[in-house]
Amino acid sequence: KVEPKTETAKSKFKYDAIPKLNSSKELESITFVLPGTDERVNLFYFGSYGDQGNTINMDRSKALGEGTIFASDRYRDSRRGITRPNEMLDKLKDPNLVDIFTRFVNGEIDKNNLLYYLKYTRSDETAIAAAIDAFDLGVLRDRPAGELSAGQKRRLGLSRMLVTGRPIWVLDEPTVSLDVKSVAMFADAVRAHLGQGGSALIATHIDLGLDSAVLEVGPFKAKLPAIDDFDGGFL
Repeated sequence: KVEPKTETAKSKFKYDAIPKLNSSKELESITFVLPGTDERVNLFYFGSYGDQGNTINMDRSKALGEGTIFASDRYRDSRRGITRPNEMLDKLKDPNLVDIFTRFVNGEIDKNNLLYYLKYTRSDETAIAAAIDAFDLGVLRDRPAGELSAGQKRRLGLSRMLVTGRPIWVLDEPTVSLDVKSVAMFADAVRAHLGQGGSALIATHIDLGLDSAVLEVGPFKAKLPAIDDFDGGFL
């Protein structure tokens, strides 16, 4: 066990209250653009401390200065440079990013959710507003997803593609539950994606009106073998 450097530090903590290194910790890193700046910062460590929650270590940056550890209010550590949930907005400048960080450090979501958000989701309001507009979801913005109809849920799911920033879309029957108007919205979204250099592979039974290559799989469908001299008996 590591002895505290000073008597003051020793008086504040019992050794067992200080989180220990354990095999559940994983050393990984990911970079993302710090909101409100053009600066890329490095998140280089994600720790798990059981009932004390999780931690995220962030490198030093020009905008924020010294590095910091994002941690829950339950995390017990005497070191400086720890940022609690109620202090995150001052550093991250983005309520959406603060929300996902807070949920992670509190143990409400796992690291895979956090990394998916950071790698594939742009949290800027402009992209989100554009996705909502593209699928006519404005009047439903404050309604819980569980209360939406099948068609509305489908539009909501499709709108997520517009904020992920992924260049390739692979979709299987994306127009199920959509009416004619909503199918047209989807087709427009695909055209815009293709116009920006993206690609889409779509399995569908309807004509989307897209100027694209079509692979007709009908000729390749399975056929029943011919039955010869069948006497009607059963095994």
